[in-house]
Amino acid sequence: MADAKTPQPLDPHELVKWLTALRRALQATAKSAPL
Repeated sequence: MADAKTPQPLDPHELVKWLTALRRALQATAKSAPL
């Protein structure tokens, strides 16, 4: 986990990884609890 005391430049790969994980989580939630 990143240390808040030492901010680092945004890594595009990290951003993509987070977006992918978030999208998967949202899709899983939508499947388990469809609106």
